[in-house]
Amino acid sequence: RDQMGLDFQDFLIGEACFAATVVVLEVPTGWISDVWQRKHVLLLAAFVDMLGYGCLLIGDSLAWAVAAQMIIGVAISLISGTNTAMLYDTLLSGGKERGFRALEGKRSGLGFYSVSGASILGGFLYPAYHQLPVLLSILSLLAALMFVAFMQEPTRHKRIPEKHPLADMIETARYALHGHAEIGMIIIFAATLFCSTKLIMWSQQPYYMTLGIKEQYFGLLMAAGFFLAGMSSHLGHT
Repeated sequence: RDQMGLDFQDFLIGEACFAATVVVLEVPTGWISDVWQRKHVLLLAAFVDMLGYGCLLIGDSLAWAVAAQMIIGVAISLISGTNTAMLYDTLLSGGKERGFRALEGKRSGLGFYSVSGASILGGFLYPAYHQLPVLLSILSLLAALMFVAFMQEPTRHKRIPEKHPLADMIETARYALHGHAEIGMIIIFAATLFCSTKLIMWSQQPYYMTLGIKEQYFGLLMAAGFFLAGMSSHLGHT
C-alpha cells in the first residue's frame, strides 16, 4: 500500500503466486538437492532469496510483487527439505541418526523463534522507514550465505542421473504423485495446509485494522503465533 500501491487483494495475489511456486517446485528442487551437494543448493537458495527481496525493495507495482514472491518461492523450495536432509546426513555420518527427530524439531523451532523476533522488530521499524525490514532481511540472507559457505557437508552416496535432468525430474514426480498414493497424498496434504495457513495468517491484518489496532503492533500479535509454532516444533518429537 505505502510503497507499491497494492491493496490487500493484490497482496494476496502475490502470496498465492508464492505458495503456488513452492508447491510446483517442491519435487524438482528435491531432486536437485539429492543430485547436487546440499551445501551448493543452500548457497543458491540464499542468493535467489536475496534477489527476491531485492525485487521487493525496488518494486512499485503488482507485477513486481508477483515476480518477487515467485523468486522467493524458488528459494524456499530449494531450502525446504535440503536443510533437513543435510542435518540427517550429518548425524548419519557420525552414527547419531537416532537423535534426528529431536534435533530437527529444535532446528525448526529455532526458525520459528527467530521469525517471531523478526516480526516484533519489523513491526516497529516499518513506520520509521518502510524499506528497513526488507534491507535487514537481505543482510540476514547475506549472513546466511556466508555461514553456509563455511559448512562442511558430510560424505554421502549421491545418485548419478541416468537420464536428462528434466526427464529424471518428471519420473521422480510421477513416482511421488502417481505410483505411490501415500506419498502423493502426503505431498498434496502438506501443500494444501501450507497454502491455507499462509493465507489465513495474512488475513489477520484486515481484522486488526477493523479493530483499530495500530500497524506497528501487528508484528507483535503475529509473533505470538510464530512462538507457539516454534514450541510445537521444538517439542514435536515427544
